[in-house]
Amino acid sequence: MTSWPWMKGVNEALADPIEPVCPEDNRPSAKKLIVEYREKTDKIRDEVSKDPLYDRTKHDDLWLLRFY
Repeated sequence: MTSWPWMKGVNEALADPIEPVCPEDNRPSAKKLIVEYREKTDKIRDEVSKDPLYDRTKHDDLWLLRFY
């Protein structure tokens, strides 16, 4: 398990959510999307991490997924 020092007391950055509250909500979880698109977001991270304003504590997997 990874420790996230910028999120005190959190051992997992993004846990699977609770079950949907209504049957119409069939959206995939953010965690599932991050896992599914890991290769793509890693490529984005490789590029944006070259920028001096890049901060890994702010620009996490979910932030990168938005750009994909």
